[in-house]
Amino acid sequence: MLDIRDISEKDKFFTFMEGLKLWARLELQCQQVTDLGSAMAAAKRLADFNPENKRDRRQHMKESVWLRNAVEA
Repeated sequence: MLDIRDISEKDKFFTFMEGLKLWARLELQCQQVTDLGSAMAAAKRLADFNPENKRDRRQHMKESVWLRNAVEA
């Protein structure tokens, strides 16, 4: 983890939370995460359940099928 000496732990936590996508930030707020270490651990656990990853994967699969069909034609 990057250690910037001039920034308080509260500022590090706030900056981390503000950098999250809205859905992840809301989930961590619902979990009442209050410190940086807990926030980072919770965000890492959420990464496996990212709804955007599933959508991107489906889109990629559709494009792959389309390309395969275009090449075969």
